[in-house]
Amino acid sequence: MIRYLDQYEDVILREIKAQFPDVAVDKLMEEYIKAGLILRENKRYYLNFPTLELLDSLELDQEIFVREASPVYQALLEQSFETELRN
Repeated sequence: MIRYLDQYEDVILREIKAQFPDVAVDKLMEEYIKAGLILRENKRYYLNFPTLELLDSLELDQEIFVREASPVYQALLEQSFETELRN
């Protein structure tokens, strides 16, 4: 559903249900809305999380969302982090 909403904006619940006939869409949508991942406004559904556009401020423990088609995705794959534990 997240990928579907990423591809299509201004979607109504009926359209989402048509795309996912074997899924309990109502229940999942409510969970996603409560979690803040999806926004419902005027009976329309939208993604409600920012996608990473620049790697400048990226931190190791940060939760991020990246579009696979974005140039940031490839740059992120090439990133590595090093952690150090000191006792």
